[in-house]
Amino acid sequence: MIKILLEIGLDPKTTTDKMKSAVGISESGVHKILVSLKKMGLVSRVDADFGGHWELVGFEP
Repeated sequence: MIKILLEIGLDPKTTTDKMKSAVGISESGVHKILVSLKKMGLVSRVDADFGGHWELVGFEP
């Protein structure tokens, strides 16, 4: 989970494909982690799946 959060922090426009390469897990694994992070209120998706971006919730730069 930490690596996914770091990827989003480094590049809010990152894709699940880039995340899976950076973390070294399957795309479905990334999806499961993102669902968990959303449920915990740590990340949110802004705008559309294509052209949108991720936001870290409750984190200060």
